[in-house]
Amino acid sequence: MKKLLCGLSILITVAYCTGYNHPEIKWRTITTEHFSINYYDKTEPALYASWKIAEETYAAIASLFDYKLRNRIELSLADYDDYSNGWADYSSGAIMIWIPDAQMEFRANTTWLRNVISHEITHILSLESNNNRRSTMIDMAIDLNLQGPSENLTLQEIAAKITPWPNWFAEGIAQLGAERMGHDCWDARREMLLRTAVMARRQLSLDEMGVFSHDSRGNEQVYNQGYSFVKFLVSRCGLDRITAILRNGASERVDFRTEFIERTGRQVESFYDEWLDSLRQSYSVRFPSAGSAETVLSHGGLTNTVPLVSPDKRFLGYLSSGRDDAGQTSLLICEYTTGKMIHKIRYAHTSWAFSNDSRKVYFIKSRDPDRHGSFLNDLFSFDLQTGKTTRITKSGRVYNVAVSPVNGSIGVVTFNKGVFQPGILDSASGSIRNIVKTVIGEPILRLSWSPYDSTMFVAEKLVDGVSKLFVYSIVDTTVTNLTSNTAREESPYWATDGRIYFNADYDGVNNIYSINSDGSDLQRYTNTITGCFSPVVIGDSTIVYSGYNASGFTIAKCTISGAAYQIPSVTACAFRSLPTPKGKVTINATPYRTHYGRKLSEFTIFGAITRNDGFVIKDDNVDIDSTTYNTGVSISLYQEDPLDKKNKAVGIAAGVAGLNERVADSRKMSYKPTMLQDFNILRQKALMKIPEVRGEILSSGIIKNNDFNTRLNQVFKSQAAKADSSDTNSLKYQVYLQPMLSLVNKENKATLQFQIAAVTPIIPIPYLINVSLLSEYQLSKNATIAVGALPSILLSFPSLNGQVSANSTWLYGQVPVVFNWSTTGTYNEDINYNYNNYSQVTISTGAEFIPFEEVEYVDYDQSETRMYNVNACYTSALLFHAFPISKYNALQLALQGNYYLFDRAMLFDDFKDESTMLLQSMASAKYVFPIVRNINTGNRYYFDNFYGSVGYSLLLEMNGAFLDNPSSKIIHDKNYSKNAAAGHLVSAAVELGHYRSNMYFKKFIIGVDYELLQEKVYLKVASEF
Repeated sequence: MKKLLCGLSILITVAYCTGYNHPEIKWRTITTEHFSINYYDKTEPALYASWKIAEETYAAIASLFDYKLRNRIELSLADYDDYSNGWADYSSGAIMIWIPDAQMEFRANTTWLRNVISHEITHILSLESNNNRRSTMIDMAIDLNLQGPSENLTLQEIAAKITPWPNWFAEGIAQLGAERMGHDCWDARREMLLRTAVMARRQLSLDEMGVFSHDSRGNEQVYNQGYSFVKFLVSRCGLDRITAILRNGASERVDFRTEFIERTGRQVESFYDEWLDSLRQSYSVRFPSAGSAETVLSHGGLTNTVPLVSPDKRFLGYLSSGRDDAGQTSLLICEYTTGKMIHKIRYAHTSWAFSNDSRKVYFIKSRDPDRHGSFLNDLFSFDLQTGKTTRITKSGRVYNVAVSPVNGSIGVVTFNKGVFQPGILDSASGSIRNIVKTVIGEPILRLSWSPYDSTMFVAEKLVDGVSKLFVYSIVDTTVTNLTSNTAREESPYWATDGRIYFNADYDGVNNIYSINSDGSDLQRYTNTITGCFSPVVIGDSTIVYSGYNASGFTIAKCTISGAAYQIPSVTACAFRSLPTPKGKVTINATPYRTHYGRKLSEFTIFGAITRNDGFVIKDDNVDIDSTTYNTGVSISLYQEDPLDKKNKAVGIAAGVAGLNERVADSRKMSYKPTMLQDFNILRQKALMKIPEVRGEILSSGIIKNNDFNTRLNQVFKSQAAKADSSDTNSLKYQVYLQPMLSLVNKENKATLQFQIAAVTPIIPIPYLINVSLLSEYQLSKNATIAVGALPSILLSFPSLNGQVSANSTWLYGQVPVVFNWSTTGTYNEDINYNYNNYSQVTISTGAEFIPFEEVEYVDYDQSETRMYNVNACYTSALLFHAFPISKYNALQLALQGNYYLFDRAMLFDDFKDESTMLLQSMASAKYVFPIVRNINTGNRYYFDNFYGSVGYSLLLEMNGAFLDNPSSKIIHDKNYSKNAAAGHLVSAAVELGHYRSNMYFKKFIIGVDYELLQEKVYLKVASEF
């Protein structure tokens, strides 16, 4: 089931994609006219403002899109992570807001709650389908698979009932909605990103704007260009024509480009070209020259920010994303004179500082969760001489750090219950003493100490959403506003010359300025056309700062050569403060009760055919040409709790399954042992596949017992063995129903899952029942452990000739314990292709109960069948890592193994002797490389990247009889042993990634494997999600 999410920002980060359930939070709920607002003690300070903003937004925006409320919109307020974002699931009408004020590189600050709440509500009101408002949303899916001994052909396709809007349009409308409320605006940082891209001709094309498939800056450009382009469309066509596109698309599924032409009379491409031409012409007039000169010190990666120089002027440090496409930073410490890097502190972010003796650095990191699973900003120290890292705070929620040059006091800004609070840290105990009182909605973001007075500091504070500079005294609590204007002033640095340096967007571009601590003598130092940020001063001659160009943020320097500056009279962005109650407010809240939200439904056409002989590649030596098949339709309904505390799925499938078999005469008299084939197929399929890097808990996929195709094939193969027929070519089939129920509960630390499904003939008597009981626990950020029981029961059922078999009630089951650990290092935007820096260790062990059947032909047309259960213990393991050869090239290494120990001797596959033990292993190496990157074209099918791979795998399978007398000759001699087999697979594949209708990522794959010993070719062709 697809959840359709839109957010204020796309943050590609692993830190917040975890399975922690947070049962320690005691949620409460209040209801307003149009919303159910869920909150808890730490977000209660934001409750009143959120209620007022939500209702104001609904009243102003709903009529634009002809929105008719069916159920109250669920609005949840969270802050269990130090994280700022918001998302709206417009398929279920739910919104989640993290209340800490956001600090973004490519957008200026606003009154955060006003901005994010109005943005997400606009998503719900504009994108939610009218059909979804009245009933359910239906996805139409096709899932077909043809499986032969030498080929695997797969086709998967999906079509949503709702209109798949391009992301630039959806996000542009949401930002426009927030702007109409006075909660957002086109600011200098947004203009910097757009202007630099357009002037360097690196803007996203119209197709590229439709999907979030880029690095962190590219994804931000989807928002950025979408906002600007939608404003342009409204200026040319009028707001009503643009919103009419959404209104009609909500009533029925439409093609966006066709609908756009009908509403505006022109193709959207012609408007895009006109918009782009107008920008280029405007920029060429406004910025005819390149601006002031600067010396770039570092430009590696998208992000290089927060430069600082040690007090002894030996070291230069800054936060850099390096090769990480998600903007995940590390702290780099370099020699100032040579630029040589001497220390790299991974995962440091947001803020850092040198100690006043230049021997340590203090930095913020939130890599490891606390005991409740929250990722909170804590302060650490790093000794530059010994390389030792020391944790100073636990759950400190630190957002900024600054060290006094006078006495070494560590000033910090922390967050608690909606308020950013400055304080002084005791590094020995980790305790913090607050020094200035602040209120919600007016956060202090950054501070810098006076170089001469340890009781004075300058701070950047948001007032009505605009950053301003204030000088504070912690002795007499006086506060001085340095300037009085509407521009943004950021990142103050109090230098030894007594002046306060900062960046500001007085003329629409961020440049470096300074001012005296009494607010006099404003001077300007740079005149860039892009942007300059976070200045620091070295001696009396140099300013080091973070610059920006078409490649990203840089570390640059310029000489101190200022000139007096008069702030121009320009209109800047202005916002309202947060709503506050005029008197005492009584909150009539009730404890949150988990409940199911709106229904999502999916209709699927499925088919699976498995053939003993090939579909494409034939094998003339096949004695038994058998084909099992299973085809039909299914419909499922999915509901989840707005806080993801529980979910359920119910469904039913109707299909036809059966067996078509032709047996050669020479095989009719043979002894044929037939164990229920692929009894461990579920575990193997999950274990052997390439790991997925999406923050998912892989153990869930490993031990879910929902592969009914395998079970049905087993049923009909056993029925065929009992059929009274002398034909050498026979067809047996059965029409069946398959009901299913799945329940997941996340109200406790462990996630509990119960799933039951049955297969029945048309008469309602099941002959196959599958049950899944699963408990999964998040051990750490990267590790999970799961324990479960997965029984399958095959009851007595009529064979295909109408007879009922004796002793035909079978029990199949697993009692698994699964441990999974995975982590991603440096993130690259092609990670879905190369898995660079991804590591995974998965270990599964437990007991398994396997039904076993032996069929012996006593003469030409008669057979005897013996059935019994076999008990086994198993252990499976996977070790995987993708080593980066370059940023987008990878060497993937994998080791996999399965070990089984049975309670009786078994005959496996084509092995000669029976044994109680079976060992399977595979070692593989695969080199993955891009053939064409960033194709970035297409509408209905947006083509992303074209990748290739070549590899080698060594596969070994052996039983206990071989292990009694093992030999390495099996590796190169296929006839050496009848109790072991080896394979050497040389593989090559290409895959073309694309996005279906702006939403669904798919791959078209063609792969060929060649087995050296058997001299066989294996083919895979797939179009799959």
